[in-house]
Amino acid sequence: MLNKIFYVLIILILNTNICLSESISLIINNKIITDSNIDDMTKIMLIKSGIKVNNTNINKFKFSAQNIFIKQHIKKNIIKKHLDYTDNINYNKIPIKILYEHRQDKYKWQNYIQETMNKQKYNQEKLNDYFNDIKGKKLRNISIIVIPWHNDRKKSYETIINIRNEIINGKDFGKMANIFSSDINSHNNGQMGWIAKKELVKKIDLIIWSMPVRQVSPPINLNQSYVLIKVNDEKTQTTQNMVIIEKQYLEKLEYKISKRKFEYERNKLKVKYK
Repeated sequence: MLNKIFYVLIILILNTNICLSESISLIINNKIITDSNIDDMTKIMLIKSGIKVNNTNINKFKFSAQNIFIKQHIKKNIIKKHLDYTDNINYNKIPIKILYEHRQDKYKWQNYIQETMNKQKYNQEKLNDYFNDIKGKKLRNISIIVIPWHNDRKKSYETIINIRNEIINGKDFGKMANIFSSDINSHNNGQMGWIAKKELVKKIDLIIWSMPVRQVSPPINLNQSYVLIKVNDEKTQTTQNMVIIEKQYLEKLEYKISKRKFEYERNKLKVKYK
């Protein structure tokens, strides 16, 4: 019995030493993410976005990397409730493991959302109601980038400014959304689809409809996040092709479902920055 207790104590001490050997960057529901994990993720994000990898840029975008870990954690929580999920990736391994896990989670999430969408009941009447609601109206196609505050509003603002500067200097908005945004639709170039007037909250609606097409907004403070918006295109809804109408309808439905599930889990999350 004493030998077993001694063995357990040794294991605990070794684990403590491992944790103490690296600085803790983030704790998500008691899961420890170290500085080296965040640095590895930041480097991957910089490489994917075409931004030079150096200490200055790592520090500029580290906060966004922290938020990516948080987003992955939220997605896992949702997926685990509905699908078999085996997490066999060790965060302390080489950076390629982090990249592999990110892709694995993206694939599982898309499968889960597709399964959820397949269970949705909609009919021709609902599509007709949607079409009648937008018929003859001006619509704008928009994309967004979201950087949540969590516990650090200043870092969130600095990060969104750095992202905006990269876009203004030539980086593609959609690509930056894919890599840096914490919004649930970031994998789809940040697309929110075609939006009519007064469809969103007043603050965002005014900005969307006062911006020139293909321009990027300044940072917007919204729901404990900073947001960038880009108006990609504008059209008047005249087509009666129900294949196109159905596609638009399902894109909006998918976003609403994903957003609702994501926000519900995020509100339950306990996050500590170090």
